[in-house]
This record gives sequence, C-alpha cells and structure tokens, in this order.
Amino acid sequence: MTPIETARFREIALGALCVLGATSWIGCSNPPEELPDGGQPPGEVTCERDSSDGATTPLTYVPGTPSTGYVCPIEDQDWYAITVAPGERILRVGLKLATAISPIEPTYTVWTKDAAGEPLDAVATPPSTQIGAALDDVHCVESGDLLVAVRDSGDNSQDLRHSYSLTVTTAPDPDSQEPNDDQAGATALTAGQSRLGAIACRGDEDWFKIEVPEGNLIRMTLASDVAEYEPTLELRTEAGDVLVREENKSGTVRATAIDRFEVVPGPGTYYIIVADDDGGEADPDVNYTLGVELIPDSDPNEPNNHPDEATELSADAVSCASERSFTGTGTIGAPGDDDWFKLELANCQDGILDVELEFNNGGLSDAEQWAFNRELQATVTVVKGHPESACDQDASCVSLSKACNSSLECAGVFEQCLPDNLCAGATVCLPEGVCGANVVQRRYECRPNLAECDPSSTPPPNRARVSMPLRGLPYVYIRVSDFQADGAEPGTTYTVRAAVRNDPDLNEPSEVFTNSLKDEIPVRASQNFATQIPVHDATIGQGCDESKWITGYLAYENDLDFYRYAHPCPGQDCTMRFKYDTQAGPVDFVVNLYRGSSLWFTAFDNEELANQSAYSGALGGLSTGALTGDGRCYYAYQGHTSNNGDFNYYVVVRDLFDLFSDDATIRPDSRDWDEGQRYRFCVEKVSNVCEEPPCQIYEDGCGQPTN
Repeated sequence: MTPIETARFREIALGALCVLGATSWIGCSNPPEELPDGGQPPGEVTCERDSSDGATTPLTYVPGTPSTGYVCPIEDQDWYAITVAPGERILRVGLKLATAISPIEPTYTVWTKDAAGEPLDAVATPPSTQIGAALDDVHCVESGDLLVAVRDSGDNSQDLRHSYSLTVTTAPDPDSQEPNDDQAGATALTAGQSRLGAIACRGDEDWFKIEVPEGNLIRMTLASDVAEYEPTLELRTEAGDVLVREENKSGTVRATAIDRFEVVPGPGTYYIIVADDDGGEADPDVNYTLGVELIPDSDPNEPNNHPDEATELSADAVSCASERSFTGTGTIGAPGDDDWFKLELANCQDGILDVELEFNNGGLSDAEQWAFNRELQATVTVVKGHPESACDQDASCVSLSKACNSSLECAGVFEQCLPDNLCAGATVCLPEGVCGANVVQRRYECRPNLAECDPSSTPPPNRARVSMPLRGLPYVYIRVSDFQADGAEPGTTYTVRAAVRNDPDLNEPSEVFTNSLKDEIPVRASQNFATQIPVHDATIGQGCDESKWITGYLAYENDLDFYRYAHPCPGQDCTMRFKYDTQAGPVDFVVNLYRGSSLWFTAFDNEELANQSAYSGALGGLSTGALTGDGRCYYAYQGHTSNNGDFNYYVVVRDLFDLFSDDATIRPDSRDWDEGQRYRFCVEKVSNVCEEPPCQIYEDGCGQPTN
C-alpha cells in the first residue's frame, strides 16, 4: 500500500470509529487540540473550515505571516486576499504541508480580480513538476489587489488531519533594468559596458540590445554567484535567429563564468538575453553581471561561415597542368567559427590538392603556445559536392543519397555509414544545389607518447596538412576550424595555403582513396582499380631490362598503389623474381604481394625514418639466397586459381604505418608522401618449373606442403 493509500485508509477508519462510538471522542464536533506534527487525534474527525465562502469573501492575508488551513472537503478552495504595493513586483509564495505523507497534493493559483471581486486572470502558478512537494516560487506580478487560492491539484482528495502553511511576501524588483522582458523593451548597451541584473522570478527574461558595426565581432561575459537557477546567455539576430546559447547547468552549485566570442553575420542590431535555462527557476537575491565588448575582427574574409559566403582563393578556374598555389588568412574568432574557402578547378583529372593550415602563434612563449594549443587545434577539411544528393537547405545533407552497409562503402565521402544505411554528409547544402560531402580531414594532434609533445619541450607548430587526389573534381571547398569547435582566439591569425599539381604517377588512379587507413589495408575494395602489369619471360631472354620497369610515386597522403598480374604459367608451376629499386626520401616504402586478397609476401620492408635511404634488390630468383625469411621461394603454383578460373596476383606499394606503435620517437599514424621520390619494380619468370632448390616440391605442388 502506498503512503497516500495508507493515509486515506486511516482517515476512513478513523471516521468509522467516530460513527460507531468506538472511542471516548464519539460525537465530538470540535476535535481536541492538534498533535505536535499538525495532525489531529482519532475521534469524530470533521473538516476544518475557514470563514471564506469563496473568492468574493477571501481571508485577509498579512504579508510574510504564515497562515494555516486545511484542504477539506473534496474540491475545497481556500481564498486569500493580498495587495502588492506600488513599486513592488516580486511575489514569493511558499506552500507546504505539516507532514510529508498526505492524500492531497497542495497547489495554488494567483488571480487578478474584477470590480465585483471575482477571479479574473490567473497570473501565477507553480511548475507542474513541483506539485506534491513543498513549494517556494517567485513570480513577477503587477501591483494591485490579488487573490491566492489554495487547493488540491486534482480537486479529488482531502486531508482532514494535516494542515498546510501558506507564506506570501512581496518586494520591489532588484533589477533596475526592468521591464526588459522582450525585444521591444530591450535595454540598450554600448561597447565596454557592464550591467547588473537579476532573474528575479519564474519566466523572467532580461533583453539587451547592441549595435554592431561592420568589421567587429562581439564578446559577451556573464558572471554570477551560485544561484537557485541555471543562468543562460543567448545572442539573437533582429530576425530572432539564435546565434549563441551558453548555459551553466550547474548554476545551483557552481558559480557562473561564461565568456563567449561570436562572429556575427554582419553589421546590425543584435539582442542578448539572460534567463534561466528553462524559465522554471529564479533567484531575486543573486545578481548577475553582463559584460559586452566589440572587438575589431582581424579576419579579412568575414563573413565566410558557410559555403554560400566562401572566400574564393582564385579569381579563375585553376588547372592542375602546372603547379599553382594560393594563400588565405583569417582567425577563429568565436567557438564554432568555420571559415570557408573555395577553389574552382579545371583539367584536374590527374591533379593533387595540397592544403596546409597553421596558426601564427610563434610569437608566444612556450607556455603560452602550449596553452594556445590546448584551446585551439588547427583543423582543415576538404569538402566536395555529391551530385546525386540535391538539396535546398543544410538540414537535408545530414546523409547522402548513397547506400551503404559498411564504412568502406562510403570511401571518398569520409567513410561514415549511418544507422539508416546511408553515407554521412557534411550537413551543408552547397551553392551548387547539391550536398557537401567530406573527403578528408586533418588536424593538429599531440599525443602523449610523442617525444615532441613533452610539455617541457618547445611545442610543435599548431598545423594541419592535407594531400589528396582530385580525380576530375570541378571544385572543392576548404573548411578551416577548431577541431572541437569550442575554442576561439580572435587575436591570433592563421594562414591557409592551397596548391594544385599534377600526379607524376602515370598509373593512377589505382586504389580507392580513403580519409584514413586502418591497420587492415582495404585490399578487396581497391583490387578493381589495380593497374594491369606484365610478367616478363627471362627464360627466353626477355626479362627485366631498363625499359620494362614499372615506375611509380606515393605522391599524396594515404596513397596506395595497386598493381595486378595474371598467372604467368596457367596450369603449371614456375619460379619467379620480383626486382625493386627505390630512391631516398621521407617515404618509408613497403611492398606487399597478395595472392588474391590474401597477403603472401613482403617483398620489401622498411622502418619509420625521417629520411629513408635508397634501396634496391630482389625477391625470389634461382639462387639459394633467394629464399624469404620463412624459407619459401617466390613462385606461381598451378593450383592458384579461383572458382571461375580467373586469378590475379597483386602488388601493393605503400608507406609504412603502424597504428599500434609504442615508439615515442615517431608519430604512430604517420603517412609520408613525396612526389619526387620514385620507386621502380619489375616482375619476371625465371624458370618454367618449380626449381628445386631454391624451391621445394611437395605432393601438392610447388610451395604447397601436404596438409
């Protein structure tokens, strides 16, 4: 039985006792003195009635003096008359029961009244979420005569034994700015000015307005001691669009200290609103301080917060036939400030885009730079249009019109497959009328296990770099931002550099380009793009001479070069040789050979070095020294075939990476590239049989041990 059910049962039982004469209090019309908890002893229990017959004959209430009463019988309403004196606006109402267990949920309504004394308009009630508990709420009302009605919230219960206590006080509004509760009544502010105010009653909103001239951003501060509400700061345009909303959800236990910069869309009138987070709480005893500053915006491109306003990096369409570069500058003037740049392209089927973003914070001390880098992390994102996804608003571009079941099926558009089995979009509708799709994003990151990230050392540049293939894109957008979108530093500029060039690798495209490489290379997805290469027959004197080598470059980040060659001796076994030659440079070349989609041999491997040496050599051949580290030879086996008889071997050239390295001297997810560092290789057949040695013939054939 619940507490309320228990209380009701006791009332019914006690009433029955009175009727049956089961106690010495039988027939008593006036119950004995109340018990200490506010209840009445069992006996002939009757309702305590007040002298008010309704709203027109209310009890006169003395402000600040607790008044007690009973909600009894069912549908009982106790009416009190109060007066709010001229100059007073704050009405505080406290209502509680003498016990925590009762069949009723007391509530109240504050009414204005008409000339006949009848209730006219309800001007204050407690929040519905508070009914049933002790109430203590602050309301803003007009001065004059009011009525307060106390009742059960459902008008369907009564409490014969426990009284309620009502306390009402009135006071002047502590906020000298009032009334400023809406846009029409907003208090005018000037730059550099601070104002004291108070959220003095439930639903109170304090509106301020400021004129922002061209070329300025706005800084707003809101400070308050711990209060009985959750302070909230908003910035709105004259049309009512919310640009900023900052909340201190811990305002009842932690002081408020909001400091927010914002890049406004343009010159004009802007409104700042201070309020409680949901309008349900207030505290007339705690003031807040609102400060506003206008700061000259050192970003020459604002507003460019959306692709519609993107800064053009070039006045004409840029061809990748020859290398060209472009530079832009700006600032992250406020949390969430995105700066958009655009590059029109032409003849870039084989083009590569390089972007570098760096904050110009070199003039700061090491400690200041480390603090800056914690506040802001340079982030650059390249966004392309997705022609299949038409749009007319940003909200239409949360997902693209591209189905997926895995992240890799969203390769080229950021590898994010949403739960609705659509690839994620960039949540921007481009001026071209199609959704934007993220291609690649890079950011400044200092991981604790990196030597250059030791806080006692000189901080590395706050920089982000992108290098990606263009593959015929007609345009790209470049978005500059802070990674978490929660930092701002309007006094520090950044420089963004974009360059286009032609890929020196004539075999591209030879892979599916992805934003990031996982530890497992996306072999199956890229095999269809692999470049077909020949196997040269050294058994007839047509082996690998200088004219037959395959030349390539890892010319952009995450460049994977896939090649394939057909079985060189179908239905037979033969012995092979893979010859390679690399130049020195930053790329740490790794050459993997795959049998179908299974890794088979690593023909050439390296370690992560800032400057790699040149290497040349061979895998396989006829000498006993041609054996691999596990004692196998490089061969082709007659049983290497798929079910449909179509079989290929694959060569993959990549830069070394190790996502799980514990080496603190290297960046574990490094991706090196260099358009000038060449690699070469050549595949040849050196024998028409499985040569033993160096190979070994098993019952199942060359290189295939009997299971």
